[in-house]
Amino acid sequence: MLFNTPVKTTKLRLYIDRPDGTTERGGIGIGEWEVYGEKVKNEMVSAKISGKNRLVKSEVSSYYGVSVPGELSGTFDYEWSVPEESKDILQIIGGQ
Repeated sequence: MLFNTPVKTTKLRLYIDRPDGTTERGGIGIGEWEVYGEKVKNEMVSAKISGKNRLVKSEVSSYYGVSVPGELSGTFDYEWSVPEESKDILQIIGGQ
């Protein structure tokens, strides 16, 4: 797969379908997976959020955001938000 523009990401996922006419006994595989390029060091690619992924009603939890790549220096601002459809069940307190 060749991309015409640079891809900046922390993960790649490849989905594979069996070719038409192939039975479940016929296997397919990947012989080689190579990524060419350079590690991004001077530009924020994404943010990583840490904290609980499930809450029970009335529970309060703390979440933290860090920049990716982690060695990127500087100060970053994050804007925390709740999807419109979840505003009646989820609330942000603080957001610092």
